Amino acid sequence: MVECAPFQGWRFSPAAGELAKLIAPPYDVIAPDEEQALYDAHPHNIIRLIRSRATPEDTATSNAYTRARALLEEWCAAGVLARDPRPSCYLYEQEVVVDHRPRRRLSVIGLTKLVEPNAGELFFHEHTFAAPREDRLRLLQAVEANLSLISSLFSEPAQGPVMALLRAWAAERPPDAVVPFRQETHRFWCVTKPSQLKALQAAMRDRTLVIADGHHRYEAAWLNRERSPWVMLCCGWLEDPELVILPIHRIVRRRPPGTGVSVVERLDRCGEVTKLKSVSELLRRLARADGQGLFGYYTDRAVWLVRTDPDLCAEVRRHSPALGGLDVAILHHGIFPRLFGATLADLVVLDYTPDAATACGAVDRGEAEGAWLLRPMQGALIAQLARQRVLLPQKSTYFYPKLLTGLVLHRFDTAR
Repeated sequence: MVECAPFQGWRFSPAAGELAKLIAPPYDVIAPDEEQALYDAHPHNIIRLIRSRATPEDTATSNAYTRARALLEEWCAAGVLARDPRPSCYLYEQEVVVDHRPRRRLSVIGLTKLVEPNAGELFFHEHTFAAPREDRLRLLQAVEANLSLISSLFSEPAQGPVMALLRAWAAERPPDAVVPFRQETHRFWCVTKPSQLKALQAAMRDRTLVIADGHHRYEAAWLNRERSPWVMLCCGWLEDPELVILPIHRIVRRRPPGTGVSVVERLDRCGEVTKLKSVSELLRRLARADGQGLFGYYTDRAVWLVRTDPDLCAEVRRHSPALGGLDVAILHHGIFPRLFGATLADLVVLDYTPDAATACGAVDRGEAEGAWLLRPMQGALIAQLARQRVLLPQKSTYFYPKLLTGLVLHRFDTAR
């Protein structure tokens, strides 16, 4: 049974500085140059907790994780972070312009009792990996706090009770905080009325959740459940027409050695190939297209639309019945083996980005050989596969915009 329980969160006080200079994106989408910019933005930026830096002198008892704990305790003692006086849930609205149209999404932050992933109440949608899980577990055990928001999705009808409550709360009064970040606007309300909190808990009680972002952090919390059986989650509406899921494009930094002629000369091995005039035309064609196995390939300022051979799509489905119909699976298990050979397909060196201009720009600057441009997945399909316990390949989805880190923290010693 899913809970969305109130808690006394810790938030940056007015004395800490301008909130826009104190927040950060999730730790795992921060590029090295952006990390430095966040460090430079303000001495109290949350980056110092979520991405505390290692040094050559680190030991088992003095390291990036112990320094994060010491700094968190220092900030709490000095009033940089202040505990909310009453148990609260937190209403969160994100606004961003996508395809020239404003999108505004409401979600709610509360504590959820930890349950085993994929056991019936809460589901993962993608694979996790040992190294980031261990990193987040060590940080969690050191700081004894949820420093950042895990993004989850619940399902309900268009006029469902949870979203009705959140809309009513947002209409009731102006937000407590408005935070500009990049081209986004984030709004935040502290909700403390017992009647509202009870209504929310009742409305959420029969919901199941799908983790959108934060799989490794949830796994770390689950492994740490004896210390704290609760975890801070942000719960959003799966069917929300304002939900934005971007594709993650593949930048080919280096193809396998010894694969001879260029990729363009081999594209017709994969299916029907059409040369287009521009990337914008390609993106329009991808957005309008139905069916499986449609991609763009960009190289040498030339743009190609690739419609995968149906026989190749069928071959991938036989290899992986649950995932074989997904474009990302067709690319990795169909296109790449057809281009480079089955034994060399896994040797393609890739980078990933949700931004087509970034992918093509890397090619234009000579930093990459080519870029594969994909279509986004739909939220309903992601949730359907997750509830069937089918995990997506790495880098299949990009939920946008990301939840900000630093709006509220949950410390275990002040759990409820």
